[in-house]
Amino acid sequence: VSFAWSVWPMVHIFNFKYVPLQHRLLVTNVVALGVFSYATFVSDQTRAAADLASPLAVDSTGAMLPDPALASGIGRARLLRVATGQTPSI
Repeated sequence: VSFAWSVWPMVHIFNFKYVPLQHRLLVTNVVALGVFSYATFVSDQTRAAADLASPLAVDSTGAMLPDPALASGIGRARLLRVATGQTPSI
């Protein structure tokens, strides 16, 4: 969000001062594409670094197990039963 606040005021000043009316939408769309692409790239890099830093749960066959911390309540209990090989009692 702070990155957007640093980019958009300058873009709009430039856009309204120097760009002809018929091209203003094009300039705004091109800058939006660049800003959102950069934000997505940075977010992806941050998420990838966090994923590498967290340990992965692996079962005896080497398959990755779901992270129980991502679920809550009944979903967490179900994930734990799956991860430990327990069968649910119905």
